[in-house]
Amino acid sequence: MKNAILIHGKPKREKFEDLSQPRPAVDHYHPWAADQFAKRGITTYMPTLPRPYDPNYEDCAAFITAFPINPESIAVGRSMGAGLMLRIMTERQDIFLSKLILVAPWLDPLKNYGKLFNFQIDPTILERVTNGVTVFYSSKDDTQALQSLGIIREAIPDAKYRDIPEYGHYMIGNTMHGEEFPELLEEVTAGLVTSKS
Repeated sequence: MKNAILIHGKPKREKFEDLSQPRPAVDHYHPWAADQFAKRGITTYMPTLPRPYDPNYEDCAAFITAFPINPESIAVGRSMGAGLMLRIMTERQDIFLSKLILVAPWLDPLKNYGKLFNFQIDPTILERVTNGVTVFYSSKDDTQALQSLGIIREAIPDAKYRDIPEYGHYMIGNTMHGEEFPELLEEVTAGLVTSKS
């Protein structure tokens, strides 16, 4: 079944606990993307990760992989969500995807969150993603994001890399001026073929 899962980044605790604020899963470009995917017949999941302000890899990975991920699935992770998908794909050799899209990926290069991203990226991830891995980044993002990008480039140089400088860390109110992210839609819909099993 063709579906997509949108995995959010790490919110600040005070924002997460403020119930007047949008949940991380429906923040930034996620609602727009889910609507656009639905119009194209792609069922989309936007889970809110457990304790995302103080993430535990095992809890987050178990939560994400409980969704119906299969060889027709598209996974889109932003910031911490991108890092989580990279680790899941590294540690779960049984997971195949149609597309993996990493948006402003963050791998906690300063190790502020302990063992969250204590892993080496599997360079063979591309072999398990039928329609490729795309990394959206901004050359104007912060130092940690650019350090994370360097780690990913070294591990999977053959992924597709797209620099959109004006999007910063791909957050509304940060540098994105609205929820539309047409470049993401272009990547999701371009060249989809029957996946391998």
